[in-house]
This record gives sequence, C-alpha cells and structure tokens, in this order.
Amino acid sequence: MFTKSPAVDFASLGLITDQPKHKLPPGAWSESLNIRAKDGSVQGVYAFADDVVLHNSDSVISGGDLIAITQFTPAGTNYLVLAYIVKGTDNFCHVVTYNTSTTTYDDITNSTADQKFTYNELYPPQIFVFNEMLIVNPANDAPPQFTNAGVTSGSLQELPNWSQLDDSSNSALICRTLRPFNNRLIAMNIFEERGSGTGDDVYLPIDVVWSSVVTSIGSLSTVQWSASSTNTAGDAFMTQTPGKILDGLQLGPYFIAYKDDAVIQVRETGDTFVLAFDTIFEDDGIFSPGCVAAIGNNQHIVWGNYGVYIHDGQTQKVDIAKGIIQESLFSSVLSTHRDRSFVFKQTRDKEVWFCYSETGNSGAGANKAFVFDYDTEIWHKRDIPQLLNLTETELDGIIKIYGASPDDANIQILSTSAYTSGGYFAQSENNLGTTNFKQLTSYYPDAEAQVLLAIDGTVNIGDTPTYTNQTFNPANSYKLDKRISGRYMNVKVTMSGATNPKLTTVSFNLKGTGRR
Repeated sequence: MFTKSPAVDFASLGLITDQPKHKLPPGAWSESLNIRAKDGSVQGVYAFADDVVLHNSDSVISGGDLIAITQFTPAGTNYLVLAYIVKGTDNFCHVVTYNTSTTTYDDITNSTADQKFTYNELYPPQIFVFNEMLIVNPANDAPPQFTNAGVTSGSLQELPNWSQLDDSSNSALICRTLRPFNNRLIAMNIFEERGSGTGDDVYLPIDVVWSSVVTSIGSLSTVQWSASSTNTAGDAFMTQTPGKILDGLQLGPYFIAYKDDAVIQVRETGDTFVLAFDTIFEDDGIFSPGCVAAIGNNQHIVWGNYGVYIHDGQTQKVDIAKGIIQESLFSSVLSTHRDRSFVFKQTRDKEVWFCYSETGNSGAGANKAFVFDYDTEIWHKRDIPQLLNLTETELDGIIKIYGASPDDANIQILSTSAYTSGGYFAQSENNLGTTNFKQLTSYYPDAEAQVLLAIDGTVNIGDTPTYTNQTFNPANSYKLDKRISGRYMNVKVTMSGATNPKLTTVSFNLKGTGRR
C-alpha cells in the first residue's frame, strides 16, 4: 500500500553543514550553492553584472585593479556619486569619483610624493564619508587624506593637523585603520615610517590616537590630533591583551575596538580623560580587518577567530554559526588569502555576507560567501565575483549594491531581478521518519516555476547517490514519477537556468518493502 508522506518544507531551515547528514531535520540542506530560503520559498540569489568602467579615458586607471568603493553623495544633491580606489597600472593607488548623473570621472588623487600610496593586501585602505567629506586612509605608506564636496581633480589632501603627530624624522604617521566615532576620528594600529630605510621603523599595533571633535559641518579645519588642555584629542595603548588592533566600529554610544584576541569597549568619559577603555571579551577577537558589521538594535555581527557572534557591546554575546556552518566556513578559507576576508551587511534583503577566498581560488579577490539572513536566522552559500569590498548606496529610497573586484574592468552591481544560474541544494540521507526499507514511486513538488529535481535511494549511511534530473513544470504537471528504493532518500533541487523556482515543499509516494 502506497502512502503519501507529509510534505517536506525545504524553505524553513536552509543550509546546515556541520552536522551528520542523516541527523539533519527534514528540509535542511546538507549542501547548497547560489540558492536561498527567502520569503517562505526556495529562491535563487541575485546575480552580479558589470556596471560602469573604472575610467573612460585614463588607461592607468581603466587597466587597474578596483580594491575599495563607497557612496559619496554631497549633502543637498539629488545624484549618486561613487568614490573608489584603484591600484593603477603604475602600481600607485588612484582615488576616483564617478558622478552617475553626469557620467563624469575625476581622479582626485594627491600627486605629491609623500601623499601617493601603494596597495598592501595585509592593510587594506579605507574609504568612507565623515562630516559630509570623503575620507581616505591609505593604511600602508601615506597619511590619512580627505576632500570636500567639490571632489575636483587632485583635491585630496592630508587631514588637517595630522602633522602634529609626525615622528622624530618628520615623517607622517601611518595608521592601519581609521574610523569615525561620534564627532571625532579614531586612528588605530600605528606605524612610524622613520626616514627612507626600514631599520628604524616602529610598529605600534596596540596604539590608538583620537582627534578632537569637529566643530563645523563640512569642515575639519579645527580638528586637532595632539592632546592639550584646550582640546579633546589624545592617545592610548590598548595593553589589555597582547594582540594587535585590526579594526573598530561605532555601536550606539560606544566605539568597539577589535583586536585579534579581544574586544574592547571605548566610551566618552565627559572628563579630562576623554575616552575610557574596557575589555568586554577576551575569548575571541576578529578574524581579519573588515570582518564586522552593524545590524541594528545596537548589535554588531563579527567573524571571529573561533566563530561568528553577535554582541551588544556590553555583556551579551551569542554564537550564531556553531553547529550549523562554522566548521565549513573556517575550513573553506584559503589560509594565504585570509586578509581578503570581509563582512558586508546587505540591508535590502536583511543579509550579512561572510566573504572569503576559498581553497583553490586563483583569482585576486574573495569568490565565495556564507550568507546569514538576520531576520530568519537561516544560512546559505553563494558565489561572488572575486570581490575585495562591497558597498550599499541609497538615494531617494532606491538601494543599490556595488562591488569592487580587482579581476574586472568594471564596477560590479548586484541585480534586483536577474538570478545566478544553476543554483542548487541537496538533502542527503533523509530516512523520512523510519530507517526501514522503502520504495518511492512518485513525488509532488510545490513550485511556482520550472525546476529540476533528482531523487535516489541509498541503503547505508555514506553511500553515494546517483542524481538524474527530471524537469518539473507546474504549468503542465503536478507530480513526477520515479521508481527507486532504499532506506534513505536523497533529494537534489537545481534551478532551471536562471529561472527562480520559488519551491516550498515536496511530498513522496512511499510504501514499506522488504529487501531481498
């Protein structure tokens, strides 16, 4: 006697790779790529496409490698400006702005010898907007720089009064990381490049330097970097743990500094000490610079050295990947490309991407991402086009997502309608409630669009299934016929090209049977 099994919901649990396949709950995916559980169904992931070229006339830039990108839309304007850093064919970095309204490019790089900079993968540059100005931190061999809303060619210049911190050889200090905090800037992980040789260089990876507060909108002219009784600038050493500072990010009223072995809370004191430093976690830090994102509700999500965690900057800390995808994430990273790893929050779909260069990757960026839906707490995995950076822009309520790929001559843009072809998931070794031998004669997918399904039966744990695709089209069918037997059912669902399947459940016609 045949019985129709309860419908297995494949859109409720997503990817779980760190548990034995035969122990996964019905509907969980033991493997997947370029497919996700979204809005109650299994759907494709949006594809990346080429957008504008890096430059329309300057071959040094157009033939270079894009390494970082951000939005810079001057206050009061109604057009989108992209600002980005390109490692040119001359091996120097160029900072470029592109006005999407006028299609105008400007190379705003400062060509003065001590302001020119090169790219170092170990210390990726930062580019961001602070107080209506564009801030660029080379992080390698030049001091932090800025430009105002004019963004004219060559307009980048050293931060005002940064020279107050010049070392004993009158060389500008280099900070590996520069971030905004309230109305000031914080420089971390300091490098004193004394003179032309390397023998007297001084590395201060636990040093923090902060500016006085800004006093005027759209200006940094009054900002000081050297502490005195008349300003709130200062510096300190984060000696709480031996690790070096890798990054930092504001969280509510606090600034959170991330070391490779700890997390430090920085807060305004309101007195002459200006800032106070308190260790909140010493059991983990951050995996690499850029591996943290703010996700709202006064929370950071962090890719640490031992897991992925969410915290509130005080005492609450929750691991979100342990027992789900944590082991797969860490084992997938190509160790020599660790510094390419970064975290990106994708507001449009309420996702956080943990981007990395996987083992065997021969490209110059990150080519894979484990993705966490922070609304449903479901994971999936996707391809990305050799990216070193992603940014989310917003203008007039329209969100666009741009990527920086050193392997492409164009800025990358994430589509809102086209899907990556061939996305799939598999659930292996599902006993459908009993390890008794069983026979399948047909099954009933519930999907809105054409999709490919393959099912095979296996007898023992660890047996390799053989998948042969069958095409299901809901426009002309309601079931697929297939005769297989075994103790375990193995299901693989694959997108038909770039068609979004919107699959929800699959039911199976089964009967118990003896094995001869």
